[in-house]
This record gives sequence, structure tokens and C-alpha cells, in this order.
Amino acid sequence: MRIAAVNILYNPSEEVKTNILSFISYVEKVYVFDNTENQTASIDFNDFDNSKVVYFSDGQNKGIAERLNSGANMAIADGYD
Repeated sequence: MRIAAVNILYNPSEEVKTNILSFISYVEKVYVFDNTENQTASIDFNDFDNSKVVYFSDGQNKGIAERLNSGANMAIADGYD
């Protein structure tokens, strides 16, 4: 079974990287959606293996449901169960 995770952020702090590290070994990929509007700074996810973490930010808050659906659709398209 191939497992991916979806993580939704809003005005995240650097602590979010510690949180992702707490579960990243249990999944093959983490899709991270930043729902912060008009952000001036973003979290640097270059510390992670780019094949495991996909970060997406478009400066809009589209809500949790839309972002979860987007992440689920991306995971399904990438072959995750």
C-alpha cells in the first residue's frame, strides 16, 4: 500500500517542520498546502527530500476542504492509495 499525507497550513511557524518530521517516515509523500493569504515569507522546505515533500502556496485561503481535495486528487494521480 502506498500512503501519502496532506498537510494544510495557515500562517505557519518554523515548528511545522518539526511536526512534519514526526510523521514523514510513515508515508511516502507529504503534500503541503499553505492557505496563508498575502504572505510575505514562507517556510523553507528545502531541508526535506524534495521527492517526499511537495509544497504549494498561491497566496490564497481556499479553505481546508478544497485544499484536502486538491491534495487527495494529487495523491491519487501520483498512484497513492
